[in-house]
Amino acid sequence: MDSVCTAKTRGVGGLKRLQVGVSAVVWASVLVVLALLLLLSEDAGTARHGKGVQAATRLEPLDPHAAIDQVRSHAHALHQSFLRPEFSFEPPFPFRGYFVIDNWSYGGAAVVTESFVRITPDRQRKSGWLWSKQSCTMLDWEAMFEFRVSGSGTSTYGDGMAFWFTTTPKQKGNVYGARDQWLGLSIIIDTYDNNGNGDGPRLLAIWNNGDIKYDHNRDGQGQEIGSCQLSPSAMRNVDGFTTVMVTMLNGKLRVKYAYAQKDHWVECFSDAHVEPVERQSYYFGFTAATGDIADNHDVRSFAVYDLKAMAHAEGTDATDHDHGDFELKARRAINRRQGRNDDEVTVW
Repeated sequence: MDSVCTAKTRGVGGLKRLQVGVSAVVWASVLVVLALLLLLSEDAGTARHGKGVQAATRLEPLDPHAAIDQVRSHAHALHQSFLRPEFSFEPPFPFRGYFVIDNWSYGGAAVVTESFVRITPDRQRKSGWLWSKQSCTMLDWEAMFEFRVSGSGTSTYGDGMAFWFTTTPKQKGNVYGARDQWLGLSIIIDTYDNNGNGDGPRLLAIWNNGDIKYDHNRDGQGQEIGSCQLSPSAMRNVDGFTTVMVTMLNGKLRVKYAYAQKDHWVECFSDAHVEPVERQSYYFGFTAATGDIADNHDVRSFAVYDLKAMAHAEGTDATDHDHGDFELKARRAINRRQGRNDDEVTVW
């Protein structure tokens, strides 16, 4: 009996020693993992409180050519949660026997490359188009697109290009490759001074209910709801793309732009009245055209953001706020989602 009890006691003691040994190994492993996590968090903290914060709070590009890329990527990060990918595109574009853009169709003189879309080449009497395949019923949205104009002409060039939010897509016509008397919005980048006023190139917006026939001879003057003059030396034959931001909110339109080699936005106009129709199907698009004179007209990227979703994330109604107040609240909601403080991101 004693020998049996002694054997049991030794067995229990060995089991306890084994458990203690295993526990020691586990705790040692845990300590090693915690130490590694601590080192990683310190590195992340250094980046966050060092150069990371500087990048988020102010633009300090290493060279002027990188400035607009920093502006664009910063805004893209702010909005990412509310991006509508079915309307958006950016390079590189996939190759499926030829380069394509998902959810978009193109035609005429337009050609898709790996890194941009050339809507027209620098050749006379060409026109091209790029249209979203899916319709859009959003009435409160913000869009950003990058465009480039280049060519061999030195004193005269043209004709220009246009961005569209319209119910009448894919209809060829004489308004920079699209139909006249359209229904909806056109943001026109007119690079040829038809009226001889010396105010080109020019960015202008026209909201058309189908009754307005575009006045080519006067470059749409008197038909626009907002416009501004662009610098030819800053937006044509330069290294990089000019970025345009279009905001439609509560029946008001605002347009800003940033040249490829600049690190700040310039307001073209704001609070222009538009009349989008609820439950109507609109399409986004780009067109361009050349005449007796010509240019390359390129688009690199396009991104659309849902402002109504931003308002819901903030717990407010977009109709209760003007542009500035609503935008501030929406961007603060995005900041909180990304773990940022309200003062870490510039509101443009």
